Amino acid sequence: MPKTVFTIIDGQLTIAKRNLFKKSTQTFDIDNMEQIEIKTEQVKSKSLLSRKTTIINESIIAFLYSDKQITLGAELQKFNAPELFAAITGIKN
Repeated sequence: MPKTVFTIIDGQLTIAKRNLFKKSTQTFDIDNMEQIEIKTEQVKSKSLLSRKTTIINESIIAFLYSDKQITLGAELQKFNAPELFAAITGIKN
């Protein structure tokens, strides 16, 4: 099963992603994050059994980093955007 872990240590946000075949890590310096916000994104979810498509509203975190738009939390089953947002902005302020 895929797993994503967010950690904040010494002003660095680290995102470790792991699935059966691949492992990756990204690190962001919180002081260099700009325009941090929580957004709601609509995601289509298809049921394999009934073949119905459902629209789900997901909370994500978006920010600018080195002039690139970054989003966190899209399509994760359990993602607490308000908690991570509070941790990031608490360090940044």
